[in-house]
Amino acid sequence: MYTPTNEETKMIRAIKMLIPPITVWRKVGATRVYFNLRDGLDYVRAWKARETEVYDFMNQHFGIVYDIGCNIGLYSVVSAQAGNAVFCYDLSEDACDLLKKTADKSDLQISVFNKAITVVSRRHEPVKNSHPENRVLDDTDSGCYSLGLSYLMNCVTPNLIKMDIEGGESEFMDSTVFKHWVLDNNIQLLIERHSSIEYWPDVYQRKLSKTHTLYNYKSAERQKEGGEQNI
Repeated sequence: MYTPTNEETKMIRAIKMLIPPITVWRKVGATRVYFNLRDGLDYVRAWKARETEVYDFMNQHFGIVYDIGCNIGLYSVVSAQAGNAVFCYDLSEDACDLLKKTADKSDLQISVFNKAITVVSRRHEPVKNSHPENRVLDDTDSGCYSLGLSYLMNCVTPNLIKMDIEGGESEFMDSTVFKHWVLDNNIQLLIERHSSIEYWPDVYQRKLSKTHTLYNYKSAERQKEGGEQNI
């Protein structure tokens, strides 16, 4: 695969800034998904073809789904269309507003929360766009606070967590508290990986794509069948 030079990358960014930041929509199934043309054009245009395995996986019934790092909610919509109740979290106010618009104009079970999720709640820089690669950047002077893992653990327990937080997944995968919560509650965990580190070698896992790994799927299947849990 060809990698653009630094000069080419700068030129691409400059050209993208000429795209008007207007709200448009694209249909996902029967649902209009709204996005910012400047921030989301590249991603929305190719997301399904690029991530077919993930799309197919999300397009099935689980029950309760957490979409952490949902951005404009493409997979939130796919999951909700499959009959799931989807709870969506993202640090971008713009992205959350777009997803709320999508949810308001549909009859899907989608709840949207404009909050970053981290293992421990902390202050972070505010995000001023809906770009899909936004990430948590610490800022001790900011008024923006993330929600910690303890918040999630006190909410309704999900059957599936999909997490795409641009490298922030490493702090969750390194947390023994998070791991035990996932295993003890038979939660399936779908992570978009942003490093080559292999996590949780003692837990059932399989790669759905080059960038996505599913953890604990065997335990969830055994629970449905009334069998034993793998820990």
